Amino acid sequence: MSINQLAGHSLFEALYQEKLDRLPLPFESFRMETSFGATHVLLAGPAAATPLILLHGANSCAADVLLLFKGLARHFRVAAADIVGEPNLSAPAKPNRLDLSYGHWLYELMMRMHMQEAIFAGVGLGAFAALKLAQLAPAAAMKLYCVHPSGLVNGRRHQLYTSLLLPLALQRLSGRPLLLKRMARSLYTAPTAADLQWWAMLQRHRPVDTAPLPLFEAGDFELVQNPVYCFGSRGDIISPGPPLLKRANAIFPSLAGTLLSEQEKHYPSPQLAQQLAQFIWETR
Repeated sequence: MSINQLAGHSLFEALYQEKLDRLPLPFESFRMETSFGATHVLLAGPAAATPLILLHGANSCAADVLLLFKGLARHFRVAAADIVGEPNLSAPAKPNRLDLSYGHWLYELMMRMHMQEAIFAGVGLGAFAALKLAQLAPAAAMKLYCVHPSGLVNGRRHQLYTSLLLPLALQRLSGRPLLLKRMARSLYTAPTAADLQWWAMLQRHRPVDTAPLPLFEAGDFELVQNPVYCFGSRGDIISPGPPLLKRANAIFPSLAGTLLSEQEKHYPSPQLAQQLAQFIWETR
């Protein structure tokens, strides 16, 4: 490992610990072995409550999504998992996106945690992984709450290039923080200093994955009978809200509800997360 890699690893661990220190609720932290490598999990909420598996988006981690949806831990036994292959404390190898590998990883994780079934809530890539599980084992997901899910539609190429890919490439070359802020404003409703610090670390020391996920096909969810809820936002450049919800209506036979936000972007704001946590509790 090079000096630069060692420095990046130390910075990453320090930033992740800062995220854990910001969590305003008691939690357990542990790793579980799967055939896809070790998976880091944060466990919070009443031990006897209904299990809910909470999954973060791409280039993110369990600490972020648990902080965002901390209200869920008042009512559910929340297991926030670091998705393998993402910049977090789980194994670094990415599962195959073209098959059901993400579903197999989640199913193994459920079995290791002695969960025969659970509610799932996922953002972006996290929703994509939960939907892969629904394809693999439809009964395992009691309910699915998909927030800005990846895999249903793609954003406009020109907008993704000018708002995301180009600023990231120029920032990597120049190191100018204004370019990182420009990128963050396109992804976050209200980017914080911690968000910018995280992305700056990724830019310097870890490859940022911006590749679009493969789209689900008609018929992929014909065996899924449990309720699916889908939430989109008009300002989301990754999975634009209006076409996202139109596709959700076409592809999910058990779609139970949709919601379109006018102001949000791909990474939900604390305000939207609070509303969604309350909605999940009310429709449990």
